[in-house]
Amino acid sequence: MIYREHFIFGAGGHGRVIAELLQLNNYNIEAFFDDNPKTNIVNSLPVISSKNILNNDLKLYLIIAIGDNFTRKNASKRLKNNNFFSCTHKNAIVSITAKIDIGTVVMANAVVNSNANIGKHVIINTSAVVEHDCTIEDFVHISPNTTLLGNVFIGEGT
Repeated sequence: MIYREHFIFGAGGHGRVIAELLQLNNYNIEAFFDDNPKTNIVNSLPVISSKNILNNDLKLYLIIAIGDNFTRKNASKRLKNNNFFSCTHKNAIVSITAKIDIGTVVMANAVVNSNANIGKHVIINTSAVVEHDCTIEDFVHISPNTTLLGNVFIGEGT
């Protein structure tokens, strides 16, 4: 069981999906942070202006839930003093020899096979398959139902 409080940066559609993924994995989610909050509550969680975390010295446990690769990369630079974490849906399959870096999410029914190397802040979306020996660099989004055969290389931000 995970006891510390976690926060989600981005309260849009991808953020809602990430919130459910974290809740299924028993994470204690404190709130969403967003640059332009459109509401005060999303999926029963408070939405707080990101100004509250950018102007203080707190180190939060944070996951960036922004689907756009470029925006996600910029957010990671702005939020670099926080503790990023990764999360894998309980219905995903990840090989014990795969490497998944910080900030990455692996969604429901995704498969990451033997010796795959997944970078920082990557989205492996619903039912995607990353076969053996693939390398996926930072800030990549592998779309739902995508299949990467063995030894595929995906460059940063793709």
